[in-house]
Amino acid sequence: MALTPTASAAPLPPPVADWTGFYLGGNFGYGIGRARATVDGDVQSFSRLSPDGMIGGGQAGYRFQRNWFVIGAEADFQWSGQNDSICRFSPGTGCQPAIFSRSRSSSIDWFGTVRGVAGVAQDNWLWYVTGGYAYGRVVDEAGGFGLGNGLNGFESSRVTLQGWTVGAGVETRLAASNWSVKLEYLYLNLGDHTFQPVCAGFIAGGGAGGFGCPFPPAFTAPQVTTSITDHVFRLGLNYNIGGSRPAATSAPRPTAAPANWAGFYAGGNIGYGAGHDRLDTQWLAPGGDPTRTRFSDSQSPGGVIGGGQAGYRFQHGWLVVGAEADFQWSKQKDSSCFDCVGTVFNYDDKRDWFGTVRGVAGVAQGSWLWYVTGGYAYGRVAIIQSVSVGAVEPVRATLHSTESGWAAGLGVETRLAASNWSVKLEYLYMDLGNVSFDANCTAVSAAPFGIATGRCEALTSSLTDHIFRVGFNYRFGS
Repeated sequence: MALTPTASAAPLPPPVADWTGFYLGGNFGYGIGRARATVDGDVQSFSRLSPDGMIGGGQAGYRFQRNWFVIGAEADFQWSGQNDSICRFSPGTGCQPAIFSRSRSSSIDWFGTVRGVAGVAQDNWLWYVTGGYAYGRVVDEAGGFGLGNGLNGFESSRVTLQGWTVGAGVETRLAASNWSVKLEYLYLNLGDHTFQPVCAGFIAGGGAGGFGCPFPPAFTAPQVTTSITDHVFRLGLNYNIGGSRPAATSAPRPTAAPANWAGFYAGGNIGYGAGHDRLDTQWLAPGGDPTRTRFSDSQSPGGVIGGGQAGYRFQHGWLVVGAEADFQWSKQKDSSCFDCVGTVFNYDDKRDWFGTVRGVAGVAQGSWLWYVTGGYAYGRVAIIQSVSVGAVEPVRATLHSTESGWAAGLGVETRLAASNWSVKLEYLYMDLGNVSFDANCTAVSAAPFGIATGRCEALTSSLTDHIFRVGFNYRFGS
C-alpha cells in the first residue's frame, strides 16, 4: 500500500508519563576522546591522540516529577574500547634517518559518572540536561626519547583520573509500559596527569637491556603531561520501577495516537562535530622511491557546527519514511606540532562545511518519532603540513578539497504541544573517505633530511566525523 499523508492529528495530550521513582537500565554507544600531550621544557612538542571506540554499560537513578518539571540523580559505569596511537620520526642525532621511532598511545579502559538531572516532560517524553562528577581509568604510553649512549626512554602510565561531565538527552516511554529508551550526549573532562619515561634499555644496533639499563644514560627523559577529554554518544534502555500511571491520576494510562509527521518541513540545528583523521606520511628519496622514514599522526578536528535542514515525510499509521537534505557550517579544527632539534613539524586539519542527502525511516507514537537515517555526504576539508627551520619554511603540503562519502545515524524528534513545531536530537557518523596529496621540498631542505628536492613526501589522510546536534523543524500544512 502506498504511503500517503495522514489526516490532521488531534491536539497533543499533556504530560501523561510518570517519571517519579527509581530506574535502572543499560546502554551502548561510541566515545571519541582527545589526549593532548605536552613535553616538559618544550612547549612546541605536543600532539593530540583521539582514542575512540565502542562503549557499553549500565545506569541507575531516581527522579522526582512535579507537573512538567523533572529532577533527579543518576550514576553510570561504562566499559570502553577507546584507544589510539601514533608513531613519529625521531632521530638519534640531528635529523638524519631514524634509528628508532618516537611513539605514543592512549586508551580509556573504563569510566563512570555521578550526575544531577533536570528536565521537561510532556506527553510520554522527557528532554533533560545533566552534569556532575566523572572518573575514568586511562592508560598512556610514550617512548622513543633519546637518553644518550644508545639508550631509549619509555613509560606506560596507568592511572584513575577524576573530573567533570555535562550533557543533554531525550527519553521516551514505550507504549503504556514502564520501559523507556533514551539518546544521550556527554562531554567528559578527566583533567591531566604527568609521568616521566624511564630507561628502557634499548641499545642501537639491536641490543636490549630491558627496563633498568645496562649502564647509566647520558640524559633524563622529559616529563610528559597528558590531558584527557571525551565525547560520548549513547543509546540506552531504562526500566522505571513503580507504576506507569499518569502523573496526576490513578486512571489507566492512555495510548496516544501518533502525531501527524507527513508533509514538507524545514528547520535549523546546532551541535558539535568530533572528527577522527589519520595522517600517514611517507618520505621520498631523491629518485622518488620511499625511504624507511614513515610516520603517522592522529588528528581530531573538533568544534561547533550549525546549519539547516529540509525534507519531506510520508506516514502510514506508526510508519514514517522520507528524505532530508542538510548543510552545515563547521568550526572543526585541530593542530599538532613536533620539534626535531630545532626543526618544527606542524599539522593543521579543518572542516569548513559539509552536507548530507539522506533517506529517513522511523516509528511514530504519541508526539515522538524515533528514526534511522543514511545516505550521501560531502564536505570541504583543509589539511596543511609544514616544516619550519627558524623563520624558513622549506617543506609544505597543502590540501583544500571537496570530498564525498556517506553518512548514517539515528535520532528522535518530538512535537511541541499541539503545534507544527518539533525539536530533535540526532547523531550522525560521516565518512568522507581517504585523500592523498604531496609535499614539495626546496634544495635547501632536501640534503639535511636525505630526501628529494621537489616532490619529497606522499601523504594520505582518512576523513571521518561524529556529529551530535539538536535541531528544530516546522512542518508545513495542517
